[in-house]
Amino acid sequence: MLFRGLLKIGVFHFLVLLLHASPVDAEKFHFKEYPVDQSVFIGSNLTLRCSIMRHHGGSNPFHIQWRTNKGIILNQQNEIPGYSGRYSYSTNNPEELHLNIRNVSTDDEGQFQCQVLKLDKFFRVNAFVKVLGPSPSNVHLQRYQSGRIVDSAYSSNVPSSNSKIVKKAPCNSYSLQVTLFGSLALLLMLFIFFLAVMLRLNPSKKASQSRSSYVKSDEVRRQ
Repeated sequence: MLFRGLLKIGVFHFLVLLLHASPVDAEKFHFKEYPVDQSVFIGSNLTLRCSIMRHHGGSNPFHIQWRTNKGIILNQQNEIPGYSGRYSYSTNNPEELHLNIRNVSTDDEGQFQCQVLKLDKFFRVNAFVKVLGPSPSNVHLQRYQSGRIVDSAYSSNVPSSNSKIVKKAPCNSYSLQVTLFGSLALLLMLFIFFLAVMLRLNPSKKASQSRSSYVKSDEVRRQ
């Protein structure tokens, strides 16, 4: 009897939960496309995709929106104001909302979030955007001579033409100075060596001259 009573209570609670869950399950959905972490070059274009798919349709409304890396909730207009026309949406149906960022700058680096609001529920997916230096294909060299060493200097103030001028390395004046200093040192060493040789030869000449004069004076005395 006790077992049957517990079984009836369990079945009753199961039916209650099933009845309460049926309307919610009918409104369930999943993310069909969600934004992913991306690394992009300065000046390039970027699209963060976000779309959902409802399992069984339904009439309960839902709302898709985007939050920027600065924590700002964007409206659903195609042209998003406040970003110099660089931010815009693209969508083909109410179940998708893709965020487009044109001419990416360092200000766009950070975490973006696709948010889905539905009744009293809130769903979100995060994606981090990493902004790299200018693309190698957009680097232009001015007054570059073949064989020169190029120092690639980076600056966040990139011209609107998506080009980045790479600074040339300074002239190799240091190596030239080292070469001249070495040559002068070598000449100085040769001069000192020559002077030392001359100083060694002079005493021997003086000694031979003194010997010859001594011999002559000795011969004169003998005569």
